[in-house]
Amino acid sequence: MSEELVIETEGLSKRYGRTWALREVDLRVERGQVYGLLGPNGAGKSTSIRVLTGLVGPTAGRARLFGRPVGARRHAAGGVVGVAVEQPALYSYLSGRENLGMLAALSGGVSERAIAEALELVGLRGREDDKVSTYSHGMRRRLYLAQALLPEPELLILDEPASGLDPRGLVLVRDLLHRLNEQRGVTIFLSSHLLHEVEQLCTHLAIIAGGRVVAQGPVEELLSGAQVRLEVYTNNPRRALSLVGAYHGVEQARAGPKVVELYCRPYAVADINEMLVGEGLRVFGLIPHHETLEDLYMRLTEDNEAAHDADN
Repeated sequence: MSEELVIETEGLSKRYGRTWALREVDLRVERGQVYGLLGPNGAGKSTSIRVLTGLVGPTAGRARLFGRPVGARRHAAGGVVGVAVEQPALYSYLSGRENLGMLAALSGGVSERAIAEALELVGLRGREDDKVSTYSHGMRRRLYLAQALLPEPELLILDEPASGLDPRGLVLVRDLLHRLNEQRGVTIFLSSHLLHEVEQLCTHLAIIAGGRVVAQGPVEELLSGAQVRLEVYTNNPRRALSLVGAYHGVEQARAGPKVVELYCRPYAVADINEMLVGEGLRVFGLIPHHETLEDLYMRLTEDNEAAHDADN
């Protein structure tokens, strides 16, 4: 994979009134990646995408696409960008095909072949000449995705592409994005709050909470470096709690009647056991529970959303 940066942000911040929607967001998306921006509603995902697509300007920091500032002419930036953000703005009294023709005309137009291919890709073949007023919400979402594919983009920026899709639509869109990435080399940057979809689709991700990126990197590396929830069964939980609480890298330690529960790095489990035994405690059991993406997401977003609320 080339290390060419397709998206780069440095210190990207956006404030609405007294509220910070983004705070010092640094992102690096390389060509060929499927990069997910994952976070709860209101975390700053859509604001990030609006800044990247030039819909709003940042309060501070900078954003670049293909090495050029956002807002520069796209052909001059060295890459074609397809965008599907916000709610689909479609003409209900026109057909799907006619809607794509009108949307394409705004940027110079495309061939009928390109429109037909885009409709085929998003699974709307056979409904292309029906009025959009007869389309379901999911079909409208897929039609809006089709318009983002018309310029045959090198970079596809999608805001919540799975929103409102039924299970069949989810599978269709997921398979389509896989094909675009693997067969055509399209770099994909998308926002989502759906853990399952991100885990199945994305090669890299950033978790955002309270307007800040709290973790990012390849999905496999994030999980391999994640913490474990460790249950320590001992004859003196309170004494054990005081000892592990001072151990480097231990977080959220608490004691029950028979067990101490804490979070630590996987490599620290044996060291904690050795330390407790060395202090004269009897350790009856050590049970590590390795974090899933859901565990990591919940822990990071809960902590940082609380901090964000306190700041604002």
